[in-house]
Amino acid sequence: MHHDDRVIAGVILAALIFAWKLLVISASSTFRPDGVKVYTVKGQLFFGTMSAFIGLFDYAGDPERVRIDFTHSNVWDQSAVEAIARVVHRYQQQGKSVYVIGLNPESQETLDRGFS
Repeated sequence: MHHDDRVIAGVILAALIFAWKLLVISASSTFRPDGVKVYTVKGQLFFGTMSAFIGLFDYAGDPERVRIDFTHSNVWDQSAVEAIARVVHRYQQQGKSVYVIGLNPESQETLDRGFS
């Protein structure tokens, strides 16, 4: 294998690892003393992670009040806005309130455009 081949292979591997990291979205949850459940989302929310994001939550088992914290995440596109809307709707169908918090300015702007 020539030096150029190894460089190309390294670039391809790095691109694959980067793409894989983009496709991973997760959430950890904690309870505040007042009983509110807070989900902290980590990863990028876009069309490629939409389904996984919707599946992160325990709609029936969660308490009456839920917060979804995007401090460690970004909302990239209209698919992400749709995913958030679906999550909010599912909680509302259960008679629960959910608030989205911690959006950076770019993510807030994407969300605002999506709901206007």
